[in-house]
Amino acid sequence: MTTRWPARKKLRAGSIAWLFFQIAASSGAMKQLVTTTDIVRLSFLCALLRGSGIVPAVFDANIAALEGGIGAFPWRVMVPDARYLAAKTLLEDAGQFYDD
Repeated sequence: MTTRWPARKKLRAGSIAWLFFQIAASSGAMKQLVTTTDIVRLSFLCALLRGSGIVPAVFDANIAALEGGIGAFPWRVMVPDARYLAAKTLLEDAGQFYDD
């Protein structure tokens, strides 16, 4: 079974959907690294990973925004399967490999 991606003209370059499809198309499977309900920590984790050359994807951002910031739905930080071990090691060294 082949995966059908949306037509390129429907996705603006640089949009979140475009970035998601670029990551998914190039890396295959994604793996959950951590979950958090803290937006500041989420920003820090993404900056830490990007600074090391690992492109994270944040899942469940829309539902977390809809619930009004009460922390009922955590954001999931996902990384490509091939980069999971490097990302995990990086967060462990920074003391940030935990779910909250």
